[in-house]
Amino acid sequence: MTKFKEFLGRVSGRKRIYLDRVGIDIVHGCQLRCVGCPNSTIRPTVQFMKVDDFSTILNNIDIVSLKRLNLFNFGEPLLHPNLPDMLQKIPGQKYPIRTVSLLTNAQHHNFPVLEEMFRTRVINEIGVSCDGDGTKEDYERLRPPAKYEKLIEFLVKAKELRDRYSPNVELITSTISKTPDGRRRWKDLLTPLGWTPVFRDWYILPESVKTLTEQPPLF
Repeated sequence: MTKFKEFLGRVSGRKRIYLDRVGIDIVHGCQLRCVGCPNSTIRPTVQFMKVDDFSTILNNIDIVSLKRLNLFNFGEPLLHPNLPDMLQKIPGQKYPIRTVSLLTNAQHHNFPVLEEMFRTRVINEIGVSCDGDGTKEDYERLRPPAKYEKLIEFLVKAKELRDRYSPNVELITSTISKTPDGRRRWKDLLTPLGWTPVFRDWYILPESVKTLTEQPPLF
């Protein structure tokens, strides 16, 4: 936090400062141990950012406009019990924010909080992480201890709440699937449910199980 404040202090004297994106991990830690994530080996204790601290961070960003605000990094944002209260701090900023995005593993089913999230109409984009070849077995292998059935239940419920309270929110997935058949299975599943699959490659993330077991030594 200190280094971030020092950086803001250095740029605050310049004119017309724009930022492409800012990421704030409102929850430290996660309930899953996905093989491609550092949480798989670090196993951090889940901790929640205070609403007042979140507001202070936003208030101290001295810019003209922000293209994207991501409310996640390696934590699971939907674990936060005060998520709607945090979202209410966003619209009052002195700079406009084009997109407010949240990425979830879709395994924490506090649907009353999810409903309140959509009712605020602050979120513009919600993404769901779902990897593998499109089968239950591969999804659960890569994202333990996630359950495929809970993923489907979340996709259906989130779409329902989105349509009811905030129909302009974009529903996407962040999906790693290495084969054409796997990508086809995900498309066949996700598209009828109202979700747009976005495919990406594995990231090389230190301390993840996948990086430690499959990445060749750098030296």
